Amino acid sequence: MQDFTIGDLGVFIGTIGGVVTSILVIIQKSRCVKIDFCGCHCVRDINELKKEERIKKEKDNLNNTIEEQFQELEKTKLEHDELKEKHEGLKEKHDGLQETHEDLKEKHDDLQETHEDLKEKHETITMEIKEKEELIP
Repeated sequence: MQDFTIGDLGVFIGTIGGVVTSILVIIQKSRCVKIDFCGCHCVRDINELKKEERIKKEKDNLNNTIEEQFQELEKTKLEHDELKEKHEGLKEKHDGLQETHEDLKEKHDDLQETHEDLKEKHETITMEIKEKEELIP
């Protein structure tokens, strides 16, 4: 038999530990209901494993859904801000047009009064002309 050092023993133990860990991971991830390995026997409830996986998937889906909703909310907020800016611009234009409308309405009312005055003068002059024409033989 050959002599070995403590380093060789550490490598050997590490290798064996790695192999055992790999086997345990494979067994844990397997879908087998009944496991027989090196004299060890185990019967597992696969439904429980499926339930855990289903719960994990539901959590992942819920997280994805929440993230999608958050992104949608951010997008909607940006659209809202853009529309708000447009609204402010349109409101300013509206206010300007409203002032112009009021000015034009005042001018219209003044012109309407002037028109009424001129109409009365026209009628008066027409009446005077008719009266003078009647007097002339």
